[in-house]
Amino acid sequence: MNDGVRNGSPKTDPLHLNILRPYQAVMSRQPVAIETEGPGFVMEVTRIFTGEDGRSHFEELEIPSTDLGPPLGEISESVTSDSAFFRSIGVEGEEDVYDYHCAPRRQFVIHLKGSVEIETGDGTKRRFGVGDVLLADDTTGEGHISRGVDTPREQVFIVVPDDLDLTKWRK
Repeated sequence: MNDGVRNGSPKTDPLHLNILRPYQAVMSRQPVAIETEGPGFVMEVTRIFTGEDGRSHFEELEIPSTDLGPPLGEISESVTSDSAFFRSIGVEGEEDVYDYHCAPRRQFVIHLKGSVEIETGDGTKRRFGVGDVLLADDTTGEGHISRGVDTPREQVFIVVPDDLDLTKWRK
């Protein structure tokens, strides 16, 4: 007998519907809130931003997720993206130094290969390598310096809207 509740009907199974919500968000390009039943994995992201002093600074963010169980794993809420692109940098030494500059737009930078040292306006230096995620958000002010450390470097950039709310991600 098919009562439409838990007999494998994907159209009515509440668990199935909840699991698909993040994927529906991606397909519809609309953010969808995921109901959280407990703490999941936290993705650590370093944000570089312009402070009141006009200089760039680092801030640590944590993007929470929800454990949807196997085979889906832990998934964060959907983040709207305007576009994405890939970059490969094959130069070394002084050729791989980008003096003070601002991020051209608000964007995630995900490091796929190599590493870079970023120096903020206050003199703080941090190294980012494979798997590290940076939110480049210093679109005004003095900017930051980027120095290639381990080359060649490969990165993916995910452009996010200016009105992306970071409130839930602050420690």
